[in-house]
Amino acid sequence: MSTRSRVGALAAVVAVGFALFGAAKSVPAPPGLLPYTPTRLEWAALELQANHGDTGEAIMVSFRPGNDGFTILCVLRYPADTSTSALAMARDTVKQVFEIYRDGKGWAWLRLEFRDEALGR
Repeated sequence: MSTRSRVGALAAVVAVGFALFGAAKSVPAPPGLLPYTPTRLEWAALELQANHGDTGEAIMVSFRPGNDGFTILCVLRYPADTSTSALAMARDTVKQVFEIYRDGKGWAWLRLEFRDEALGR
């Protein structure tokens, strides 16, 4: 068999392979398995929540990405009879944790905002 015939036969085999491979229908992945790349803000909220959110104390701490691209929203939920000093202490602790996190990442652009939600009111 000549070189030209061999190349032609190889090309035919490759073409048939591609045709068969292309003809097989791929099954779409479930939505939960599709790739997703979080933003820095989403990562920050996720890491802060995983490491410092909901401590099991009376004051519940929740971190969320803000809508402006710069701000982490920290929601403090607490029973209506929580003292002002306990709430201030929780807020100060969150501020310290946040500053350590922000400085460790080198993200001077990252800001923290609080929202208080009294439960049972």
